[in-house]
Amino acid sequence: MSLSLLNKLGKYLSPIIVEEIEEGGEIYFDKNEISLLLSHLKSEFEFLVLLDICAEDLLGKKNAEERQSHRYEIVYHLLNLEEHTRLRVRLPTDGVEPILSVREVFLNGDWYEQEIWDMYGIKFSDQSDLRVLNHQSFIGFPLRKDFINESNGSTQEPYDFFDEQESVQVVERGLRSIVNIGPVHPITRGSVRSIFELDGEKIVRNKFEIGYTHKAIEKIFEEKTWTTGILLAEQLSDQSPFLSSLAYVNAVEKLYDLEIPDRAMALRMVFSELSRIVDHLNCIGELSLSSGNETILFKCLDLRERIYELFEKATGSRTKANINIIGGLSLDLPIGWIADCIIHIDYIEDNLLMLDKLLTRSKVWMARTNVCKITSHMALEYGLSGPSLRASGINYDLRKASPYYFYNDVDFEIPLGVNGHCYDRYLVRIEEIRQSLKIIVQVLDNLPFGDCVATHPLTELFHAKSPQQFSTAEDFVKNKITPPSKRIYSSIEAANGELGFYLISDGSSKPWRVKVRAPSFTHIQVLAQVLPGLILDDALVGFSSLNITPGELDR
Repeated sequence: MSLSLLNKLGKYLSPIIVEEIEEGGEIYFDKNEISLLLSHLKSEFEFLVLLDICAEDLLGKKNAEERQSHRYEIVYHLLNLEEHTRLRVRLPTDGVEPILSVREVFLNGDWYEQEIWDMYGIKFSDQSDLRVLNHQSFIGFPLRKDFINESNGSTQEPYDFFDEQESVQVVERGLRSIVNIGPVHPITRGSVRSIFELDGEKIVRNKFEIGYTHKAIEKIFEEKTWTTGILLAEQLSDQSPFLSSLAYVNAVEKLYDLEIPDRAMALRMVFSELSRIVDHLNCIGELSLSSGNETILFKCLDLRERIYELFEKATGSRTKANINIIGGLSLDLPIGWIADCIIHIDYIEDNLLMLDKLLTRSKVWMARTNVCKITSHMALEYGLSGPSLRASGINYDLRKASPYYFYNDVDFEIPLGVNGHCYDRYLVRIEEIRQSLKIIVQVLDNLPFGDCVATHPLTELFHAKSPQQFSTAEDFVKNKITPPSKRIYSSIEAANGELGFYLISDGSSKPWRVKVRAPSFTHIQVLAQVLPGLILDDALVGFSSLNITPGELDR
């Protein structure tokens, strides 16, 4: 595919280097032609989705390639939905002169470019100095290799979120009001601040301020070994931490070319689908709460507790299983767990039918959730994935498009919406719960025998340590299990969409760069486009329907 792509691109542009990679191809390009290149890739080669834009600081990197004569690299991750093909475009830059922006080609480009400016100080053309993840008085750019934290206070001077609209008369501007919700609010489930400009109850403009958590997860990754990064990955989601750690260990196993046993793959599927159900139940419960229906919330919490009981019996923890390790799982199923799981599945199926009867055909529920329409075109332009993408009618699920583990061997359907409203997002999630239950039953009926962890020095080293004493950098060097010097991208179908990890290794025991492609960080940007014109209550419904997870909004 890469060679054919290059031959066609040669009519327009002259790429420098192309590398064969598993995802499809990688192009190393000149910054003066990047906007034109991405435009052709989108219009001529159907790379309609910009998944992410990532930056890398090359300062002090070992084994740097000769062509990497610049301080930074910008990496564009593109996706062709029709052919399930991925492409990475790498762009060298010295970080001094602004880079051509791609916001005219991909609408979500501006959001990703703003993140790079905030974390690296790399400017793009016609870009504002507004920080996204750090407060406005923050000093420095934290993901640079030479960053030193110099007395950065947590306070900031107030600033105007909305520019004055010259087309609006002074009298009309005086009638408008600014409403602030958060950063602590029950609907947001964490630290997300919402700012609305209202004309009466009607939303005129809105913005969302993120970055209050400040876990600095991508920075800390660079100081940890490959194994200790698992605990960091779990911090991305408080709803489905198993899926977050799974995405990370998948990426590291791909980096090491490590095959895991069949039983480990099957059990990871079971716990993944249980985590997906928990996440969807939380979303439906909070959506009903924001719509004024507390009864449904309590029923969703009851069903969630049933799954937490299964996690507790299998792992000892109700919410954070913490059993994913590089090479498999740290624990096998206890005796009697499968029988308990089938009992709970039957209970959930019966109660899910009751929820369906209470909500799906309710005229009040349908009217209340018939808001915040996201068209299929808008969903693609802003890089949406998961239930939010499928609710807009786009049939794309990584479990079908790029099957991993045994998803290719189980029978399940991909539910799709039509209009892209909150109601469609609800329908997709409640049907996905049914499909997840179906997957779990099939996997448990055909559960392979054997070990849950691969025989590999890395896993043996991990098991040799106590939970309080994980592997150190010296252990990696002594046992000669450092990974090859390369870069990989690996993703899974998490509850909210595509959760990916872009790993860059310099051949040492620590990651050189870990970039998290989190669905919530991508999804929150679309709210500014769909909420204007609605009333304030509808904004809370729209926020809940996208199931924004604050932990994924952090860097």
